Amino acid sequence: MTHEPKSPYVATLLSLLSPGLGHVYSGRIVPGLAFSGASLAVGMLGTMAVVAATPWAGTALLVAGAGWIGLWKIASVDAYRGARSRAAPPDPERPREYDRWYVYAVLAALNLASASSWAIAVRERVVQVFRVPSASMEPTVSKGAHVLVNELAYRTGPVKRGDIVVFVNPNERAQRYIKRVVALAGETVEMRGDDVFIDGAMLLHESGGSLSGGDPTITEANGGARYRVFPASSKDSLDSGVPKALAATRVPAGHCFVLGDDRRHSIDSRSVGPVPLADIVGRVDYVW
Repeated sequence: MTHEPKSPYVATLLSLLSPGLGHVYSGRIVPGLAFSGASLAVGMLGTMAVVAATPWAGTALLVAGAGWIGLWKIASVDAYRGARSRAAPPDPERPREYDRWYVYAVLAALNLASASSWAIAVRERVVQVFRVPSASMEPTVSKGAHVLVNELAYRTGPVKRGDIVVFVNPNERAQRYIKRVVALAGETVEMRGDDVFIDGAMLLHESGGSLSGGDPTITEANGGARYRVFPASSKDSLDSGVPKALAATRVPAGHCFVLGDDRRHSIDSRSVGPVPLADIVGRVDYVW
């Protein structure tokens, strides 16, 4: 005596939730455990690649991610097909030992733990999203904007002048600041009004026009990057506490000098000093 096959739609849904569950549901324990084990293995390998913090961690993450997506798709399709063609056990009142709710719960929990560890590792070692709480990087990054921070950027290459970075505030370790790198270790930075000098050479700048609010900007060039800034007028500097000028300052080894693009109202290296490279969280690659 046979009964109608298990629902292929339920099998597909279970496999989307956790690869292998759909197979177990339809009575295919061996491929179910194989898919579940493969999902755990991919998750572990992806996590290890990220935590290892090697230059190829990004590539390993992409490969592991592609493998995980492919595994999910194959498992779901195979679970659907298997459920359509497989009859239920002869006696539905006495299900097989593995066809129990706690078996599904254990397999789902294992896959959830693997996915969670991978997600945490990605957040801590690969990429983070921050909301910018201040206007210190206007007009480039508006107050309230979100930024995508690439934490792998400086494992494969050096910090460059012109980069926008997120870093730990040296004086308030619980805070994260977003600023632009204007000078690197060994270089001397100096500011005279709107003019910024690196090793005695003034950064080229020209009028950037006015924004809708009427505030004038200048377009500055540094390290191959071009960006608009709000220049620091004498009045703004006096009111906000931002220094009107900066004496020639040599950036120590293992540090960089950062400024906000709103030079009028930014707490940056003029106030907190050069930023240790070890305190940089990552490079801002996208703003929305």
